[in-house]
Amino acid sequence: MWAYPLAPRERRRSRALPWATVLIWGVLVGRGFMEAAAGPLSGKAAGPGRCPTIHRYIPRDSKAFIPIARSKGFSILCRVNASSRCEWVLLVNRGRSYYFNMDLKDHLILHNKGLVVKHMSKELEGEYQVLSGLNRTCDGQVLLTAVGPLFLYRIFLLLPAIMFLGGLGALWDWLVVERNRLAASEEEQNINNRIQHVFPPLDLNTSL
Repeated sequence: MWAYPLAPRERRRSRALPWATVLIWGVLVGRGFMEAAAGPLSGKAAGPGRCPTIHRYIPRDSKAFIPIARSKGFSILCRVNASSRCEWVLLVNRGRSYYFNMDLKDHLILHNKGLVVKHMSKELEGEYQVLSGLNRTCDGQVLLTAVGPLFLYRIFLLLPAIMFLGGLGALWDWLVVERNRLAASEEEQNINNRIQHVFPPLDLNTSL
């Protein structure tokens, strides 16, 4: 029986078949497959100075975007706990996000250009790190802090400017008062000089 070699298109199809099987299997297994493929769900947090640090104060129940220059490849968002371990929150690979902490699914989103925080609350406060690639290069360290309502937060930000303008206004009032006082004193001196020219002072030492 003669065996004919496969056509180029059939070869590509036969090579793509195992990859399609793996993809379907990954979709069926879902999160469990990603957890097994990703490895441990926590790791040692990057030390100080190894990644840029961003401090962000976000009003409660508000939304914020934190720009982070991510490296190519998959990225991991983890949260540093009290024992300096970085617990994985989510993993982003090829535009898809896989969450390991489902409580933060509706609050933290990792995009290509940075981190999105939604519905900020006291529970979201803490230190987060963005790690990329197999070497887990630290692209950014984010320190989140929840503050009061947005209206009060804006007033708090404007408080230094208000104090500066108030001090400037008080200084201006003082300068105006001093100028008026000096002008009045100078005018009074001019009047006295004129009176002395018209009525010269008496010389008491002159003998009568």
